[in-house]
Amino acid sequence: MIPLAAQFLRTHTIEIIGRYEELAGELDELRALTRGALIDHLPEFIDALGGWVEAHVAGGPAAPFGLLADGHAMQRFALGVSLATVTREYTLLRNVILTSLLALDSSPEVRRELIAVNLGLDLAVMEAVKRYSEQRDAVRDRFISILGHDLRGPLSAIALGADSLISRAGAEATVGARIARSAQRMARMINDVLDFARGHLGGGIPATPTRNDLGKLCRDTVAEVAHGFPDRVVQLELEGDLRGSWDGERLRQALSNLLGNAIAHGRDPIVVRAWEAPDRRTVFASVANGGGDIPGDVMPELFQPFRTVKRPGSSGIGLGLYIVQQVALSHGGLCTVTSVEGTTTFTLTLPRVPVEQTPGRP
Repeated sequence: MIPLAAQFLRTHTIEIIGRYEELAGELDELRALTRGALIDHLPEFIDALGGWVEAHVAGGPAAPFGLLADGHAMQRFALGVSLATVTREYTLLRNVILTSLLALDSSPEVRRELIAVNLGLDLAVMEAVKRYSEQRDAVRDRFISILGHDLRGPLSAIALGADSLISRAGAEATVGARIARSAQRMARMINDVLDFARGHLGGGIPATPTRNDLGKLCRDTVAEVAHGFPDRVVQLELEGDLRGSWDGERLRQALSNLLGNAIAHGRDPIVVRAWEAPDRRTVFASVANGGGDIPGDVMPELFQPFRTVKRPGSSGIGLGLYIVQQVALSHGGLCTVTSVEGTTTFTLTLPRVPVEQTPGRP
């Protein structure tokens, strides 16, 4: 005997699809889709769900319909529909199906069939999420591979050519220096986009803490930036014990981004400070520069990815401050900004953890 729920699903497919269309059309990402794209293979899915209920009630092998969920996930991914919307779609479909099945007279058999419907929908959601995530990861990995290898190779050749020109005299050396600066800027952009891809698509920028001295990291970063911009005034102020457990390369990257931001948007002198809290459990690093105050409506968006402030002489793709914040968060810290009376200051707050790993700690 065919379960009542399975019969109902197949005989009321059109009504279920119609109600689903009404609800799904309220989602922004789906509203622009054609009807064919919106429905996708929902009729086949409902029929397969009926087969799942039949197999479950009969105690036989589960009727496979994972390929339908796979295909739906791939279709939605290709159309740019977010994973959140895909899962929301299944929530809407569950609501429509279960609400429709309430028309059946309640009995122990029907209740068991409703449980089977729920199990089948759970499996479909899990399969769709898994497939969507796998496809997204594959695209991310390919994207990172292109940036990390295919673009860095030619850029390295350009940098070597620039070094060759710099070693000569006169105009060639000047041209070589310009090419070298451009290559360095391109390398920073590539690194920023790589970190964005790893962080935004993969769950955060990873950090590997080791014993480090924030004072030395600041000193090295200031020296590097000063070498590239000899006409700018960069001051360094260090106070207290600045040793702790952090990822040195990541902090150097964050400091370099803050300094680059100050050089691009601010006026001299640029002041880099590092100091420890009175309780000695937290250290701070700040980069301050003169110039006009940042508008209040811009402040909340400064750490958003691809947020750029167009100013003469500035360059970049708007990922520098986003990465600074992600590096701070990966250390359990935070980056904050103030901009008052012509001075803009970005401050990194970094817990000195674990305390027992700090050498020479009293």
